[in-house]
Amino acid sequence: MKYEFLKKEGRESLILFFGGWGSGPELFSSCPVAHGYDLLFCYDYRNPAFDGTVISGYSDIRILAWSMGVFVADMSADSIVSGKVSGVCSPLRIERSIAVGGTLFPVDDRFGIPRSVFSGTLENMSDGRIADPVLSKFRRRMCGKGLEYYMSHLPRRRTEELAEELDALYSAVSSGRSCGSLRWDIAVIGENDLIFPPSNQLAAWTLPGRLRAGKTVMEHAAHFDINLFSELTGGTWTKY
Repeated sequence: MKYEFLKKEGRESLILFFGGWGSGPELFSSCPVAHGYDLLFCYDYRNPAFDGTVISGYSDIRILAWSMGVFVADMSADSIVSGKVSGVCSPLRIERSIAVGGTLFPVDDRFGIPRSVFSGTLENMSDGRIADPVLSKFRRRMCGKGLEYYMSHLPRRRTEELAEELDALYSAVSSGRSCGSLRWDIAVIGENDLIFPPSNQLAAWTLPGRLRAGKTVMEHAAHFDINLFSELTGGTWTKY
């Protein structure tokens, strides 16, 4: 996993933002950050292990996770809150956790991306690469009307990396791990999401027991919507 601070001013509170597959800090460089918070962006999950030293010194954490980042954040959360990760000396308080456009079952016909869709992308990899037409189609479906912004803030990542990352994520999903103990307070679902079907997201977050999100919110948004993320990082989103 890689990390980059989008804001670092020595605050005690941190927005810990787990990006989706193929993302990078460039995508969110224009996002405002709520007063009183630093913001650390996590991405590139070829090795999905979380390094606790990057959050050393913070006492309050707000988790924001997008797409496949929801699954990665959930894998990391047990270690974050328990203080068992190297560099974290004591348990941290997670003040709020928000999942956007993702679920705890990211490759699943009922609760995530349909298996045939995900495997189709995997099958279009060749020698560690993803064919440009496949990537272009994915970006169009992901962004909808926001494609121009996305392309103007395109992450500086090689297609070989993206193929390796997707393969690593699939291996992690297929490992049979149980969900972490993190309580997801809010699940934000885009009505126009063409990557994670909205009906699957809603089904996943309304499961009984500890898998249920505290609240589900429908937004008129595509899978990637920079305006929505700007409200979430900037603290101006009003649907808490």
